[in-house]
Amino acid sequence: MDGFHHELSEDDMILSLVLETLEDEMELRNVNIEDFFGEFPSNVLDENASGDLINTSAVSFDLGLDLDLWLQVPSENGKIQNVKDEEPKDQEQGVESRFAEMTDNEIDTLIEDAENKNTKKATKWAVNVYEDWKNSKIGSGLIIPNLKDLSVQDINSILGKFVVEVRKKNGEKYPVKTLYLLVTGLLRGMRSQGVSNLNFLNESDDRFLRFRQILDAQMKKLT
Repeated sequence: MDGFHHELSEDDMILSLVLETLEDEMELRNVNIEDFFGEFPSNVLDENASGDLINTSAVSFDLGLDLDLWLQVPSENGKIQNVKDEEPKDQEQGVESRFAEMTDNEIDTLIEDAENKNTKKATKWAVNVYEDWKNSKIGSGLIIPNLKDLSVQDINSILGKFVVEVRKKNGEKYPVKTLYLLVTGLLRGMRSQGVSNLNFLNESDDRFLRFRQILDAQMKKLT
């Protein structure tokens, strides 16, 4: 776990998440970046981002390429033909099928590889923050279970306490959006460790009502 802090700083992780969120929401809502920044909470970007944003209006994707020219290739007799007009040849006997054979394990690997790298880093960051908080309680008389060992009661009490006590390394409070990213990262961390029946963010699960009340109150306070 300790090695991760050197691999990715907390601020870098948060910035990557903010930018990823912007990209995803812009793609889903089909809006441009200037309009979107007008709606996005300014405190998130001001708190965690640095440097100048790219002026997307100045970016041109017109490379001046003649695609028809690039698609032309010489044939065996020296004549020029366009590859987009070339008809596919009939499959000859003995030629391998055009369709691949995939095992269940290969499909599982495909899914694993497709998981967003930033999401993995965010999950590790959230778990590390919980571990740091857990270690800070050693000697206080409060027993903090490992993340995968949290019970329903622990989530309502222990994890609720974590939500109101967690701070940045410099002692400042996290912005409201970062706090929520932290909590969702903990949920993913629990799932990655085999805990799949304790979705404390599920509003229809009254077992975690106390925790959600604490989280909601803290987020309103930060706002």
